[in-house]
Amino acid sequence: MANPTINTTYTVTGTDGNGCMGQLSFTVTVNSLPSLSVSPGITICSGQTANLSVGGAVSYTWSPATTPATGNLVTVSPENTTPYIVTGIDTNGCKNSDTLTIKVNPLPAVNAGDNVTIVSGQSVKLNASSGGTSYLWNPSYKLNCDTCLSPSASPVVTTSYTLITTDANGCMAASAITITVDSLCGHIYVPTAFSPNADSRNDVLKVYGAAVGCIDPNGYTFQVYDRWGNQVFEAFNPQQTWDGKYKGTELDNGVFVYKLAYSSNETSYVLTGNVSLIK
Repeated sequence: MANPTINTTYTVTGTDGNGCMGQLSFTVTVNSLPSLSVSPGITICSGQTANLSVGGAVSYTWSPATTPATGNLVTVSPENTTPYIVTGIDTNGCKNSDTLTIKVNPLPAVNAGDNVTIVSGQSVKLNASSGGTSYLWNPSYKLNCDTCLSPSASPVVTTSYTLITTDANGCMAASAITITVDSLCGHIYVPTAFSPNADSRNDVLKVYGAAVGCIDPNGYTFQVYDRWGNQVFEAFNPQQTWDGKYKGTELDNGVFVYKLAYSSNETSYVLTGNVSLIK
């Protein structure tokens, strides 16, 4: 067996029984291995992707799995720090391999805190926690500081805030919190059903929680529609009620759609939903 490292010519000499000699020569050509040029290893944050590239051969295979599975340019999304091996084959069928490593940094821990409900005009301190080194709240609406970990918030309408934190590695993570702002009227709601059968229980449909002087009378509209979109009732103050009649005629059992629009503390609200008429 011959294992030359360079092109080598071998000559074999044979002698027969008569002492006659003959020679045969052949050459073993040694092709060099493909020289692979691989992109350098990089560092990413958990959840990110990285592009890997290679040159110097004709076809390539990667391990572990990449997207696409073969080629000179592939994309990877490792969960942990991972070495990738690429094998290149040239036109002579010679193979060579190289390795590059993708380091994966974890995302910083972040918690914006628990959702909270306040009354309009109140403020609340956001009790957030984070393993990052810098912070940004979005939106900055009614915050006394949008780059502090635990700012004070005083929204006048229900608002969702997202805390984005960045660590020393430049990795970012986010967490959200919702501050529900209840008007001074308390919880305003419309029942899901009423029964206009003159038994003195739930005989009329009305809006509950609307204290006198709480709702702006100039900004109140309560409308009820049947399933075909016809308006069967309309009120312009919270004291008006619906008895289940339309133009003096009792309506049959069914599901109706309501729309409630009102203003309180210079803030406008719109509620919609379904209500069942049951006799």
